[in-house]
Amino acid sequence: MCKYCDMVRVAVLAHLFSLLVGTASARERSMGFGDYGLAPTQIETRLGFAPKNEIFDQTLILNQRLLERDNNTWRAILRTGSFQSDSTSYPSSLKDFELGASFVRKFQGERDLGLRLSVGSASDKPFKTASETVVNLLAHYRYPANPSDSWILVLAYSNNRTFANNIPLPGFAYLARSEDRRFTALFGLPFLMASWLPDRDWSVKGSYLFPLAITGQVARTIWGPVQGFVAFDWDQASWLRAAREVKNERLYYDTKSAGAGVKFPFSRELVVSATGGYAFDRRFFEAESILKEKRGVNELAASPFVLINLVYRIF
Repeated sequence: MCKYCDMVRVAVLAHLFSLLVGTASARERSMGFGDYGLAPTQIETRLGFAPKNEIFDQTLILNQRLLERDNNTWRAILRTGSFQSDSTSYPSSLKDFELGASFVRKFQGERDLGLRLSVGSASDKPFKTASETVVNLLAHYRYPANPSDSWILVLAYSNNRTFANNIPLPGFAYLARSEDRRFTALFGLPFLMASWLPDRDWSVKGSYLFPLAITGQVARTIWGPVQGFVAFDWDQASWLRAAREVKNERLYYDTKSAGAGVKFPFSRELVVSATGGYAFDRRFFEAESILKEKRGVNELAASPFVLINLVYRIF
C-alpha cells in the first residue's frame, strides 16, 4: 500500500466530512485540501481581522490520533471558534465548539469503512439549552474503481449546515488521480474538489459545495519552499441563536472575499501563511436554509481583511 495514496485518502475523507456536515469554512477547505498528512497530532489555528467592521474571527482545530492497531485507526477532533463584530444588529459575539471522534477500518483490496461523530454547540450562548446543540455524523465506505481511483459512498447528517438540516443525506463521490499524481479530483454529490500541479512551481485548486460555497486558489513557488498565492472565497457560516423566534431557523453569515498571500513552510512540522485582501457582499440573516426566505437581513460594508493561518504537526 503506497503512503502517498494513504495521505490522499486521509485528506479526501477529512474534507468530505467537512463539506457534507458543514463544519469547515471555505478558507479551511481551500487551504487544507491535500495538506493533511498522517501526522499523529495536528494543530491548526487561524486569526482573521476586518478593521472597517471590527470583525475578529478565530479558530483552533486539534486532530489527534488516539490508537492505530492492525487495520483500525481511532482519532479525536476538537474545534473551537469565535466570531465577533460590532457592526451588526445581531449578537456581537458568536462562538462554536465541537468535540468528536472518528474510526476507520481498512480491509483487503484497498477498501475501508469509516464513521465520524461530533457533538458541540454554535451559538451566541453555547449549550444554554438543547436547542443550541449541534450534531454531525458521517459514515463512509470506499472501494477501488481501478488501481488509482476510488468510489466513496457516504451517509451524512447535520442539524447546522446551509441546507437540508436534520435530514440524513446519502451521497457518493469518485476520487480520481492522474498517473503522474499531478491531478487529483473528488467528483461528488453535492460537491466538487480538485487540485492540479501544472509543473513543479505552480498549483491550482478549488472546491464547490451546493448551493453557494466556492473557493479557488492559484499558487506559485517564489523562493525555496515559499509560495505566493491568490484566492477567492464565497463562504457561509451558521449559528443557532439562543433567542431565535423560530427554532428551525439559523443565523447565517454570507461573505465573499478575494486576496493574495504568502505560505511559509518553515519545516516539515510548521507551516504559516498570511493573507490580505478585500471582503465584500457580506450580510447576516436568519432563515431555515440559505435557499429559503431570509429575515432580518443586515448588510455589512466591504472591508479589507488580514488572515493568519498556522499548522503544526507532531510526528
